[in-house]
Amino acid sequence: MTSPEHPHPFSRPLDTSEAAWRKVREIHARLGPEGRVEAAFAASELAREAVLAGIRMRHPEYDDFRLRTELFRRIYGDALADRFTGAAGSSR
Repeated sequence: MTSPEHPHPFSRPLDTSEAAWRKVREIHARLGPEGRVEAAFAASELAREAVLAGIRMRHPEYDDFRLRTELFRRIYGDALADRFTGAAGSSR
């Protein structure tokens, strides 16, 4: 999404200095396309693990299947999760 503060999706974040942003862009350029894809997948996996840790902390009674179901629900929404798990509103 764009706004006057962020006219382009690759604009410098408001909380990042120009020097730091330049450094980030240099690093991304050195990584090349494959490296950037690998970094994106690593960041996605890190975010997924953080969400799972949060679910575990709030629901220590959940088994692995229930944890993964709740993660699926948070990513894809109730309707799709219910369709695939057959557990309407199981986390609510």
